[in-house]
Amino acid sequence: MTKENKKRLIIAVLCLLVGVLAGQVPARITINKTGSVKYHVFWSLKPNPAKFWHGQYVRANTFLELPGYDCDPCSIVKKVGCRAGDHLDVQDGRFFCNTRPICEAMAGHEPFDFNGTVPEGKIFLIGDSPNSYDSRYFGFIEEGAIDAILRPIL
Repeated sequence: MTKENKKRLIIAVLCLLVGVLAGQVPARITINKTGSVKYHVFWSLKPNPAKFWHGQYVRANTFLELPGYDCDPCSIVKKVGCRAGDHLDVQDGRFFCNTRPICEAMAGHEPFDFNGTVPEGKIFLIGDSPNSYDSRYFGFIEEGAIDAILRPIL
């Protein structure tokens, strides 16, 4: 193979790699349009419920009525507040997971009422903002509704 042909082959392979990677990027990017979490752009990874950890950002497709949004199902970006098997307590609108404070309900809003072990297959999601519409109000969601683990970019 001539030097010129090797150069063309290398360029062709590089172009192919760039094309494949460029095709993957849009499917891996999640953009959060609300202020409920502090990040707005995330890299999406396949979820593994056995590896969910407290504070981990996730994306869930769920059949919630989100105030001000017309979606069915709605895709929400939140972080894991309490997992299956953890102990969730609600005291005067303050939420504790395994005795660790995780969030507070806004005054004048009816909080989710629960004291006990988070059931298998369920997860309690919270936002970073005190104004986040999250499990403080709509309760647990199914772990199966989580379709991505998110890594913050911006």
